[in-house]
Amino acid sequence: MIVAMRKVLIAARAADREALLAALADLGVVHLLPVETAPSDEEEAARAAVTRMERAIDVLGGRKAAGDAGAIEALAAGDETVDILRRGSELNNRLTALMRELSAVEPWGETSRDQIDALAADGVTVNFWSVTSARATEVASEAQADAVIDLGAFGTGRTLLGLAGGEATWAKPADAIEVSAPDRSHAVVAAEAAEIDATLRADAQRLDALATRLADLRSALTTLRDGAAASSAARGAMNAADLFALQGWAPADAAETLAADLAGRGVGVAVETQTPGEDELPPTQIGYASWAGPIQGLFDILGTLPGYREIDLSSFFMVALPIFAAMLIGDTGYGLVFAIAPLVVWKKITAAAGKPTAQLVVVFGVATLIWGLMTGNVFGLSPHDLQQAGGVWAGLGSALDRAMVIRGSTDEVRAILIQISFILGSVHLVLAHLRAAAARWPDQTAFADLGWAVVLVGMLGVIWQLFFGATAPAWLARSSAVVVAVGWLPVILFGSPARNPIKRILGGFAASLLPMIGAFGDTMSYIRLMAVGMASFYIALAFNQLGVTIAGAGAWAWPMAALVVLFGHLLNIGLCLIAIFAHGVRLNMLEFSNNAGVQWAGHPYEPFARRQ
Repeated sequence: MIVAMRKVLIAARAADREALLAALADLGVVHLLPVETAPSDEEEAARAAVTRMERAIDVLGGRKAAGDAGAIEALAAGDETVDILRRGSELNNRLTALMRELSAVEPWGETSRDQIDALAADGVTVNFWSVTSARATEVASEAQADAVIDLGAFGTGRTLLGLAGGEATWAKPADAIEVSAPDRSHAVVAAEAAEIDATLRADAQRLDALATRLADLRSALTTLRDGAAASSAARGAMNAADLFALQGWAPADAAETLAADLAGRGVGVAVETQTPGEDELPPTQIGYASWAGPIQGLFDILGTLPGYREIDLSSFFMVALPIFAAMLIGDTGYGLVFAIAPLVVWKKITAAAGKPTAQLVVVFGVATLIWGLMTGNVFGLSPHDLQQAGGVWAGLGSALDRAMVIRGSTDEVRAILIQISFILGSVHLVLAHLRAAAARWPDQTAFADLGWAVVLVGMLGVIWQLFFGATAPAWLARSSAVVVAVGWLPVILFGSPARNPIKRILGGFAASLLPMIGAFGDTMSYIRLMAVGMASFYIALAFNQLGVTIAGAGAWAWPMAALVVLFGHLLNIGLCLIAIFAHGVRLNMLEFSNNAGVQWAGHPYEPFARRQ
């Protein structure tokens, strides 16, 4: 259920400004609306401080706390961390450039341009030639120079020659390339690189020491966030000589008692509440049913919310998504992993992703476990495979065989899964239009949604005939066409209401053509439940068979076979997680939501509150 909102206007004496902000932060129910769109300098500074501290905590949280940070305040520790990061980025870039320079000057040894200039001042001319290695000896003997030194390799297939003499009277061969000495010697460049490397090492040790103050930094971040929220609240206020006023959104029940609640905290205020206007878009707060609470984890991950005037689909998601996830994963063993793993690391996963997300993963696991039992699949093994293993595995295989509901040859099982996928898809989409009709009632467009629900039932018959026409009853094709036609009639009559009947019919007909094609495509889209689920099974089966093949090479190969099988199943579990979002979430967020008329245009309800 989307919580009803009221616009609240709060006015107090200017002298009570700080007390009012503190009381509102304690209540945590008013989503403030700014009066000025541009943030103030104070607010920008507060936000920048929060960003710096968040960055510092992200970095220090990934380091091993060691050493003594000394007597340093949390804010200073955060700023120092960010400064070290900035300096580290610059030093690493400089070090990379020095490594390239070292590689370039290596053939020159300790020779530098300063030395060449000094020799030139004394009347000694020095030139350097790059020649092919095959010609190096020949060029050195032919050069009419007082001294010729072979300085070694200078790139691929070339040699560097140094030539010195009183006058540069020697002739340069056509295949020789004259090059200039570097500005700095190898030793000078290496010394600078070593200095930077030492600085980076010292900075790394300092970060480890600062990581010992991580708890203090997190506490400081909470204070900074409260300060930033207060600065934002001040921007949303009207300041006058004797009056301080705020505006925002609050849940209807909280808005009714807001004045009394503030008075109870010692702040006298005047509060006016208003129903949202048609041109206003309040923030969206979803009141989840107690049993549907885990689905909040999905919305938190996706960061999507229905618009305030759209409908809440969380309960539908809570029913459909675990079923879709179970069919996409399709393995009892994987179901156990999804159900048990969050329980083992419950504190860590709830701290990182939130309690609803952890609960949702467990629900996925339980649903998958049940579906895996129905299809007789455990880590890519069938009941027959387990029975052949003997011992306790044979008993497990027999129990799995008794629990199986879907059985038969490969073609028969595939056909059954396709049928289940289409039936689930049809029911899912029909429920979307029924929910939309209930939301629109008593508007006449509700009849159009009812018509679409009937069309989808007929569309299931059409698709059934296409896939299973050879075994389908003869009456199915005719009755499906009739059902589609019957459902299409109210869609045409009520889809585009108009006083003029001709405009109504023509408009409704034109507006329904593309959605009619979409109804076919949306229902067909649910075949992915079968396809991805079977792909997951065959991936597991392939790695099991590969492991058996490797193990057959001898007793020494068993560890390798176990690693291959383990890797394969971990990879498959990762693919299953991707499939849940790529297919299970898609069927709910796109196909289902589009048919329910939900565009996910909402923005979150974020009340001004303390973050302690």
